[in-house]
Amino acid sequence: MADDRYRFTGERYGRPIECWITSEALAQIAGVRSPLSQAEMESVYDKHYQAIDRIVEMMVREIDGKQDQITIEAADIKRLSRRK
Repeated sequence: MADDRYRFTGERYGRPIECWITSEALAQIAGVRSPLSQAEMESVYDKHYQAIDRIVEMMVREIDGKQDQITIEAADIKRLSRRK
């Protein structure tokens, strides 16, 4: 599964948290087709990191900071985009 996810470090209440975002979720954010290569995932992450950081913040609030890592999937993007 690691090949279809991009790993990055997010923030949980001022402390780092290990995060993953799926290729499908990155493609949805960028408005492109998936699957994405690792290089394409990195490029999309770099271009959209602020939006992805906001998603991490929302997910951390939902889980009340009780997990050591977060995986963002396409369904999370759809669900959380309705909350803005």
